[in-house]
Amino acid sequence: MCFLAERRSLKASVIGLGYLGSCIAAMLADRGVDVVGVGTDPQLVEELNNGHCRFHETGLAEMFFRNTAAGRLSVRPDYTGVVGAILCRNVVWQ
Repeated sequence: MCFLAERRSLKASVIGLGYLGSCIAAMLADRGVDVVGVGTDPQLVEELNNGHCRFHETGLAEMFFRNTAAGRLSVRPDYTGVVGAILCRNVVWQ
């Protein structure tokens, strides 16, 4: 992923932190974007905020929590702080 050369501050929100949303949020944050993740499942939000990632994808948990610790990724149960959003909900794999 290539961003603008001047590296201005980029912000995004990912609505829905299931498998797809968690991957997108972690990847964007790992590339320097400040990300607000909104989870609709209170248990998932609590797990992510307590350092547990239920999704099994190589490197995802490490990337997710590295960026949470760095302050580039935050997880919330509501829309507080949401800016331009990416909706990741009801994805059906066939």
